[in-house]
Amino acid sequence: MSEIDCTDESFQKRATDSALSAYCWLGQKLALPADNSTLAAFRIACGFLIGFELLTGTSTRIEILSERPIRFPYDGFGWVQPLPNDIAVGLHVAMVVACFAVAIGLVYRCSSIFLAASYTYSFLIDRAYFNNHFYLICLLAWWLSISQANHRWSLDAALGRVVSTKHVPRWQILGIGLQLSMPYFFGGLVKINPDWLGGDPMRALLWGLWDNPVYGNLVRHSWAPVAFAWSGMIFDLFVVPAILWRRTRLAGISVMILFHLTNMQMLQIGIFPWIGIASTVIFLPPDCIARTIQSFSRREMPSSVCAVKPVADNTLQPAIALALSIWFLLQVLVPLRHYLIPGNVGWTREGFYFAWTMKLNLKSTFLGFHVCDIDTGRCLSVDHTQDLTDVQRIWLPGEPRGIVHYAQFLRSRVESAGLADPVIVCDSVVAMNGRPYQYMLDPSRDPATLRPTFFGHADWIMPLNQSGRPGMYLNPAQKERAVMTLIRHTRIEQGIFPGRLAGLELRDVTKNYDATAP
Repeated sequence: MSEIDCTDESFQKRATDSALSAYCWLGQKLALPADNSTLAAFRIACGFLIGFELLTGTSTRIEILSERPIRFPYDGFGWVQPLPNDIAVGLHVAMVVACFAVAIGLVYRCSSIFLAASYTYSFLIDRAYFNNHFYLICLLAWWLSISQANHRWSLDAALGRVVSTKHVPRWQILGIGLQLSMPYFFGGLVKINPDWLGGDPMRALLWGLWDNPVYGNLVRHSWAPVAFAWSGMIFDLFVVPAILWRRTRLAGISVMILFHLTNMQMLQIGIFPWIGIASTVIFLPPDCIARTIQSFSRREMPSSVCAVKPVADNTLQPAIALALSIWFLLQVLVPLRHYLIPGNVGWTREGFYFAWTMKLNLKSTFLGFHVCDIDTGRCLSVDHTQDLTDVQRIWLPGEPRGIVHYAQFLRSRVESAGLADPVIVCDSVVAMNGRPYQYMLDPSRDPATLRPTFFGHADWIMPLNQSGRPGMYLNPAQKERAVMTLIRHTRIEQGIFPGRLAGLELRDVTKNYDATAP
């Protein structure tokens, strides 16, 4: 067999021509016309649902947009800054108006782009507010902004601002459908782990339903956590194929609706269940809604509605195919990146964001900071909650990189106050999924001196104690005893402190501290 010379110009030309031919073929398939009734219905549902979410969460949304003592930016997005409160309120109102403008299809292109850009801006300000359905809304808003979803059942079409058509290029529907399938598939894939399949943290989540009149008798059974966990994994992995296959479509839709209604009772996760229910229209045959409406009408559907006509510029077809290929390659690789990083993603939070890791872990946490003067050995306890919003207070104790960021903020503030060389002592104690409490950050390191890695594992995150049996959840009194015993054993009995404090006689002067003293 002769070897192929990859440097040969004729081979390279043939390879290039083959790639171009493949993208031309794919572009032609993606540009084929499809009935746009499902896309129009999805636009209406998304516009109203996102608007409702913004209205019901007004205080939180304004809090996200407004200035605060500290925020925790995403890697590479530190330049995204919050706004003064008055401007934040104005932007929030404009976002709500844009949502309803998208829903009714009024000035659609401008309103959809504004909604996508403003929602993404608010999302990127602070990762403490990260939520998978916020991320999904950002993605869907951008998909709607580049689609022709306003060419049917919209005021723009009724007023003649756009040509009223009943078809769009197929990629506009397929792209949204594929985007919507990502949370399901990767959410199911990441559930294939021992904790989840063993019923944790589902066991703790179900305790909140014991008094529920609908689910109470069901969730009290010992087998319920494992049954719910396995059914959730199977649902996520197979519900989209079930809806796409005609023979299982009705069953798939029924299970999807039941699943999301159950989630609304169990998890209190905002509008995500409603978006999930509304998204079923995208997975249906594109002309399904049009045919359903037609079945209730005595008029015959005009032949022009069913005509197959090109609706895309042939010169753009390969470019569209290439852009979609690159986009969905990223959408596949980003959620998989945590498999390349050592450690449990729920414990380390490395590769956690944008990976559709939803409700996989339950962390019981304790977080304490002391600022120590290396010259005098005096240590002062710091109440970090005074610098944080309510959402940040809940998020920070379970987020290693966030703790490091706060420690650096704390050191900078202490140095500004006149202490030249402070040492930050951090007690970050966590129990994940009912395991025994352990330190999450290395207690022998000053967190203010640490540098989080962009990709890879940080050696200052302590390994998760895999020998500890999950599922042993403690009440508040038991938690306090366990945490204080661990801290006393680590700090007093073993004498573990950041290296620069080694050999010093340390004194906690918090109780004697006079906040008015210079």
